[in-house]
Amino acid sequence: MAEPMGDPAVFNVQRWVNEKYYSVKGFELAPLNGKTGWSTMYALTRALQIELGITTLADAFGPTTASKYKQWGEMTLGKVPRDAKGRAIVKILKGAMYCKGYNPGNFDELFDEKTKNAVVSLQKDAGLSVTDGTVYDYIFKAFLTMDAYRLTPGGDAKVRQIQQDLNNKYYKTSGVQPTDGHYQRGTNKALVYGLQTEMGIAAGSQTGSIGPATKNGLPILKVGSSGRFVTLFQYALYFNGHDSGSFSTTYNTNVESAVKKFQGFTLLPQDGVANKSTWLSALVSTGDPDRKGKACDCITEVTLERGKALKAAGYETVGRYLVNVAGGINKKIQPGELKNIFAAGLSVFPIYQANGREASSFSAKKGREDAVAAYNAAKEYGFKDDTTIYFAVDFDAYGTDITDNILPHFKALHETMLELGGSYKVGVYGARNVCIQVSEKGYAKTSFVSGMSTGFSGNLGFPLPKNWAFDQISTIKVGSGSGLIEVDNNIKSGRDNGVKEVGKDSSKLSFTLQLLEMARSSYNDKLKKDEYTSPGGWVLYKKDGNERTSFDVHVYRKEISKEKFAYTVAFRGSQQWKDWLVDFLQVGQNYDNLQAEDAANYVKDLIKTDREKMSHLYLTGHSLGGYLAQYTQSEIIDGAIPWVESFAVTFSAPGFMPIIVPDNPFKIKVLNKIANDKLKKYDSLIINHRIEQDRIARFGDDLGTVHVYSGYNPLISNSNNPKLIAEYYHDLDRYKEVKLN
Repeated sequence: MAEPMGDPAVFNVQRWVNEKYYSVKGFELAPLNGKTGWSTMYALTRALQIELGITTLADAFGPTTASKYKQWGEMTLGKVPRDAKGRAIVKILKGAMYCKGYNPGNFDELFDEKTKNAVVSLQKDAGLSVTDGTVYDYIFKAFLTMDAYRLTPGGDAKVRQIQQDLNNKYYKTSGVQPTDGHYQRGTNKALVYGLQTEMGIAAGSQTGSIGPATKNGLPILKVGSSGRFVTLFQYALYFNGHDSGSFSTTYNTNVESAVKKFQGFTLLPQDGVANKSTWLSALVSTGDPDRKGKACDCITEVTLERGKALKAAGYETVGRYLVNVAGGINKKIQPGELKNIFAAGLSVFPIYQANGREASSFSAKKGREDAVAAYNAAKEYGFKDDTTIYFAVDFDAYGTDITDNILPHFKALHETMLELGGSYKVGVYGARNVCIQVSEKGYAKTSFVSGMSTGFSGNLGFPLPKNWAFDQISTIKVGSGSGLIEVDNNIKSGRDNGVKEVGKDSSKLSFTLQLLEMARSSYNDKLKKDEYTSPGGWVLYKKDGNERTSFDVHVYRKEISKEKFAYTVAFRGSQQWKDWLVDFLQVGQNYDNLQAEDAANYVKDLIKTDREKMSHLYLTGHSLGGYLAQYTQSEIIDGAIPWVESFAVTFSAPGFMPIIVPDNPFKIKVLNKIANDKLKKYDSLIINHRIEQDRIARFGDDLGTVHVYSGYNPLISNSNNPKLIAEYYHDLDRYKEVKLN
C-alpha cells in the first residue's frame, strides 16, 4: 500500500474508491497520492455509474448518468435510501466534496446536516438561485469536476460576479460553470447559453455555440438601448479586456466608449454600436467570418496571375511557408515566387511549420533545431533583417501541452534566434491561448491567430492577443481561371506588414564571427567613426573611454529597418599586458569602481539616449572586454540596467572571483551574480567562447553558458615559455583554427 501524501483526507478517498471498485470491469484506479485531480474525479464518477447500474463506464457525468441518478432519486436531508447502494452513493458524494475542498463532516455513509451544509455552500459559491441543500443531478456533476467555485489566485472578482450571474439565470441549460474569476471555455459557453435563452430559443435547441439562429438573433444595441442583452454584451466586452463600468441593463455613453475602443482594437468601424460584427468579435474567435481581410496565407504557389487576383480583391500581404513538412505536400515558397508576389504589388510574411500538429513536436531541443532551420531557410530566400517568422502550433494545445512543451520550445527558439544574431524576430501562430502565453513570456513579438479554429479550447474563453498581427478567420477562393487560388482570409492589424523585397546577405561571416571581429577591432584606436564598417555591415558609431581606469569601448550599429538599428557594444580587453594592474584588481580582487562600473554605466546611458532607435543590443569583448560584457549583460538581466532585447557573446573572457570576504558593495554584487549563475539565470543570454588551453580564460566563474574548444599546438605547449603559451592561446586567431562559426 502506498504511503499517504498530500492531503490525508483525499488519500483516504482514493484508497476507499480503489478498494471498493477495483475489480469492476471498466473502473480505472485513482492515484494514491493524496492530491485531488481529474483522475480521482473520474474514478468517483465511474464508481457512481457502477452503483447506478450503468455497465459502459465513462469519465464524464453525461446524460445517461444524470438520467439514472434522477430515476434513483436526488438526495436531500432525510430522504436518502439507507440500503447498500444509497450508503455507497453518499460516500461517493462525500469523497468528491473532500476533493473539492468542501467539508461534509466524517467520511462515512451518512447524509447528515454537515453534508447538506456542504451542498448549500457550493450552491451559494456557484451563484445558483436554489440553495436548499438538495443534491440535484447538476450539483452532483459539479462536485465530480475539478471546476472551482471560489475565487482562485489570479482570478478577477468582476469575472466571478459575471460567472455567478450566468449560473444563477441559465444553469438549467448551461449547467453549473466555474465561478473562479477566470474567463474560460465554460464561461464563454454559459454566456452564449444566456444569449440563446434571451432570444427565446427552446432549451432543447440551445447549444452554447454560435450558429445561424444565434447570429440572426443578435440585437443591434446603441445608446438608449435597454434590457438583459445590454448586460450580456457588457459581459462580453469585459471578457475581452474592455470595462464599461458597472454592469446594468442600460446602454449608456460608458458602454459606447468601451465599444469604440474594442472596435478599434479589432479593426471594426468605430461607431460605438453593437452590431452583428461587433457582437461576433466579442463572442467567437472568428468574429464575423464574412469580413474581408487585407492579408491571407496559403499552401499554394502564388503565381503572377494569382498575385494580381489577390491584389484586385483588396489583399496587401500574403503568408507563405519556408519549408515543407516531411512527407507532406509541397507548400513552401517556389523558385521565382517571391518575385511574382512583389511584382503583383503584394508583401509577404514567412511561416515555419516542420510539423507542429502534436505536443511531442515541441521541446527545447526541437525549438533550437527549428530556429536554425528557419534561419537558414529565410537566409536562403533572402529575407532581410527584422523580418518576423511565424512558427506554427497547429493543434489545440492546452494545459501541460503549453507549459511543458510549447513554452520551452519557444524559449529555445527565441534564445537561438538571438544567438544567430537577432536578424529575424520570432512570431507565433496558434490558438489565442497559445499566442497569449508565448507572447507574455517575451518569446514572440507578434501573434498570428488561428481564429477560424472556433472549437479549439485555446480559442474559447480567451481574448484576442494584445500583439495580434494577423487573425485567420475563414477559407475562401479568390480569382478565376489561371488566377484562381484558395487562401485563408486574415484580418491584418498593421503590427506586421510583411516585406516587399528580399536580397541575399553579402556578409560571409556568421554572426558570432561578426561579433569576434568587432571585439578585435576595439583594440584599434585608428578607426574613425562613421567611416569604418566591420564585417556584416556594422558601422562604427561611437568611441569612448575613461583614461583613469583604462576603460575603452567601441559601439557599432547597422540599420535593420527604417530608423531602427541593431547595436553592438564592443569592450576592449587588455592591451599587450599594459593594463595588467587594472585587470588584476578588477578580475582577481573584484575591486570597486573600475571598468565594470564604467561598462555598466556606459550601456545604461546608451540605452537612455538611443532606446527609440534600438531594436537589439549585443555586448561583446575579448579577455577583460568579455568580462565586462558578461557583467553588463548580467546587470540588464538583474534589472540594474533598463531592459532591452540584449545578448552577450564573449571570447577568452576570465570569470568572476568568489572572494571570501565581501568588503565592498561590488564584491557583494559579484557573489550574488555567482549564486545566480549556479541557478542558470544567465545561461540563455550570455554565451562565452574559450580555448581549452587558455589559462587566462579559465580564471574565475564565467556567467552564462561556456563553449570550450581545443586549440592544442604541441610546439607552443612544449615551448617552456609561459608568456608565449599564454599569449598564443589567448589570441583571437585561435578561433579561426578551431572553426568557430
